[in-house]
Amino acid sequence: MSSHLPLSGIRIADFSWVIAGPRCTEWLGAMGAEVIKVESRLRPDRLRSSEPFIDGAASLETSVSFNMLNYSKKSCTINLAAPQGRSLARQLIASCDVVIENFSSDAARKMGLTYEQLREANPALIVVSCSGLGRTGPSAEMRAFGKSIHAFSGLTLLTGWPGTPPRGVGTTWTDPLMGSVAVLAILAGIAHVRRTGEGVYFDLSMAETTMAVMAEAFLADDELSPGPQPRGNEDPETSLHDTYMCADGQWIAVTPHGEPERSSLYEVIRRATEVPAPARPGKDDSSELDHDLRAWCAERPAEECLAVLAAATVCAAPVLSFDALRSDPHVVQRALMARIERPGGGEFIAPKLPWVQTPDPGFRYTPHGAFGQDNDYVFREILGLSTQDIAALTGNSVLA
Repeated sequence: MSSHLPLSGIRIADFSWVIAGPRCTEWLGAMGAEVIKVESRLRPDRLRSSEPFIDGAASLETSVSFNMLNYSKKSCTINLAAPQGRSLARQLIASCDVVIENFSSDAARKMGLTYEQLREANPALIVVSCSGLGRTGPSAEMRAFGKSIHAFSGLTLLTGWPGTPPRGVGTTWTDPLMGSVAVLAILAGIAHVRRTGEGVYFDLSMAETTMAVMAEAFLADDELSPGPQPRGNEDPETSLHDTYMCADGQWIAVTPHGEPERSSLYEVIRRATEVPAPARPGKDDSSELDHDLRAWCAERPAEECLAVLAAATVCAAPVLSFDALRSDPHVVQRALMARIERPGGGEFIAPKLPWVQTPDPGFRYTPHGAFGQDNDYVFREILGLSTQDIAALTGNSVLA
């Protein structure tokens, strides 16, 4: 473990899976925490079977998505369906500073892994529960996945074009968002424990996390207005805000903000069309300007369009594919991606922590261990079991 990293000395038992919890713990692991991911071959993380696979070799070890969300963690296998497995899980948790889980609301109770039960053995424990709608309230038991949470929280209603049915966004971005919030909660929890010596429980909800970043929609919703509505690519504060195809088939996003930028854009287009520009174009000219901008972009390659708009101080950016993003000179120069090699062969590229820090702490980006690779460390060194005990538990499918 890297002792100079900010979370060195913090041990986390990670019972989460798929996206939200793993996003949280991979960041904490990169910052130095010892993250022990608990799974079972009888119930592996569902993301392990997600395509694509490293080097095209399909296995529970090679899912690119799984590896991208689980770097810098140890791997431990415990069958939580077995009473002995649940007992071992409680012992492991007692040795940890933090536990994070996304069990169903009644699963934690049945397994004896609720906060009230766990804090008896470790009063300073930080417990984070991740769920769709929280552990309390009349809808707490509702089955929830990313897109259903988008719908429940109002996001789906805002997505689409005016006058069309609700469409929803094309990915479950609320999950990684919740993982980021969980990081914040755990850091707050660590500060709380250091100050008071007492543990803390965080009941995190994907719905509430999504609602928390939709402040503008809530502010726009009152009894005197129809409330927020879908606007396509438009922005309520900007009269021109869309994507435009260029002559080389590449797309750019043009987002002039404020009257000076909008006037500059108007002048660029009017100079190209040799039509005199009014001194102060108004919002009523947006439709005409949008039409002319599309025609202007269609006659020029994206690189030229972006250069002209930048010279005119108009906000614009290329619409990058993920392949182009990974090789973009700006992303490369800031070293925002980590190239991680797996011990058994193959490599993948994963986003690093989303900031550049000075001095560079050397955050840890190491591959996730193979299934149960760290069982000996967990059960022998942390829990003090003998070789015979570990062999017996393995043979009885407790450490499966």
